[in-house]
Amino acid sequence: MGFFEKLGGLQDSVFAPYMWVLILGFIIAFFLAFSVGANDVANPFGTSVGSGALTLLQGPGFETKNVFYKLNKNRKIK
Repeated sequence: MGFFEKLGGLQDSVFAPYMWVLILGFIIAFFLAFSVGANDVANPFGTSVGSGALTLLQGPGFETKNVFYKLNKNRKIK
């Protein structure tokens, strides 16, 4: 059973020849979302590293610590 058969007869659709456009769109959307997320993570410590207050290795380390702190702060332990 192929990919289109699992989708319920999409192989007979007029859109079947254009499935590559949909797949390519998903791939491009994933990389765009990944790059926007990476930029959002880099923004808080970018100025500190740029001014020399933190080194290039200390910046991501502090950001990682802060992310895990924020994730665990909202967790309710019983």
